[in-house]
Amino acid sequence: MRALGSMCATCGTELRETARFCDGCGSSVAAQTRPAEYKQVTVLFADVVRSMDLAAALEPERLRDIMTAIFNSSAAVVQRYGGTVDKFTGDGIMALFGAPVALEDHAFRACLAALDIQNEMTLLAGEAQRLDGIDLRLRIGLNSGQVIAGDVDSGPGGYTAIGVEVGMAQRMESAAPPGGIAVSESTAHLVSHAAMLGEPERVPIKGSDSPVTTYRLLGTGDPGRRGHDTTLVGRVWELAALSGILDQAVGGSGAMVGVVGPPGIGKTHLAVAVLRHVIIMKGGRGLFYDVRDLLRVIRSTYNPLVRTAEMDVLRPVMEADLLVLDDIGSEKTSEWVDETMNLIVNTRYNERRHTIFTSNYEDTPDDSDPDCLKARIGFRIHSRLHEMCEFLEYDGADYRHLPPNGGVDDLVMLWKRSPSRRTLPARAKGPVRAQLKHPEVKGRDLGWTGGKAGS
Repeated sequence: MRALGSMCATCGTELRETARFCDGCGSSVAAQTRPAEYKQVTVLFADVVRSMDLAAALEPERLRDIMTAIFNSSAAVVQRYGGTVDKFTGDGIMALFGAPVALEDHAFRACLAALDIQNEMTLLAGEAQRLDGIDLRLRIGLNSGQVIAGDVDSGPGGYTAIGVEVGMAQRMESAAPPGGIAVSESTAHLVSHAAMLGEPERVPIKGSDSPVTTYRLLGTGDPGRRGHDTTLVGRVWELAALSGILDQAVGGSGAMVGVVGPPGIGKTHLAVAVLRHVIIMKGGRGLFYDVRDLLRVIRSTYNPLVRTAEMDVLRPVMEADLLVLDDIGSEKTSEWVDETMNLIVNTRYNERRHTIFTSNYEDTPDDSDPDCLKARIGFRIHSRLHEMCEFLEYDGADYRHLPPNGGVDDLVMLWKRSPSRRTLPARAKGPVRAQLKHPEVKGRDLGWTGGKAGS
């Protein structure tokens, strides 16, 4: 008998009580054990405001219905953004982003989940006010840092995280105003480039002799936000190449653009800069997904214990004004992958919505190479993309190979002198910078700060 809430050690999907194989990835679960390990995570705590007063005002059955609705809707949002519900606290939840499955953008995902949970609560609160005359609100707190995560051997707790950062997340929840979201200084540092944060506040918390700094999370995509600017200021050619295609399509058919090139030259960073432009300057709805993450989240909905439906994941993907699908081909095609990707591509094309695809795989007509784009994504989706997309091919130095005793100029010089050869795609372990080569003007290099390859 397996404890309720146990999760696959390979992909993080919640396991059915009698399952022999994971519903998400197919891995055997018979001998799966997850020893304690250090993880970089963001912890989310959500708690109902004045829950004891609500318990006194409501019949037990009605209170149970409300708490169940809060838990179900919050858990669905957490799953949508790749997080894991650690526990139900009776009047709230604790969730982890970055464990058991590591997520490079765990803090930003947690912020998006917190905002969506509050949006869901607005609907539930309206119903509770109408039916019961009560004021139903949540406080949410976020904190990022290192924890020890693993299976708890004693009792039915299953997978959980332990450490001071967990306690700090709970303190952030206590510091949040009713209906608000408070983030710690560590979380604010990780998302300051992509989130709207209020002014820093010094608040006293339990267990600390001095006040700590907190921020209110207000939203995402603030043009006046703190942190570094990712709009590629002063480097307009590469951004204009994509933005121009999208602008030409406004009011007409939706534009689909494929950005192809070797790893490490900044394709993801370029696509995200356009996405930011659409959100901030055009007021559009934008969405970014690594293809592997998207497919993993869709697979997780097939688990009968997960209350998120497949269309709950696909609907925002289909309806976003601009969708960036990063690193297509990173998961080799299968019948299911082919059907899923074709559904997304065809739906967005038919509804004239803008889409940017990026890939590290070379787009060659010879599909005998197992590492070419056609072999990785399959003939059907490759053919459809070439019918629908305008492809932009970039080349440049891979800044992950920066010489330890050299600088940017040395790397670019070595790249120019080296013979042309294939480099198999791989994820970068840290931020990289890119030097783009103009595809038409010989000798023209376009230097700009790049993103993180494949992230």
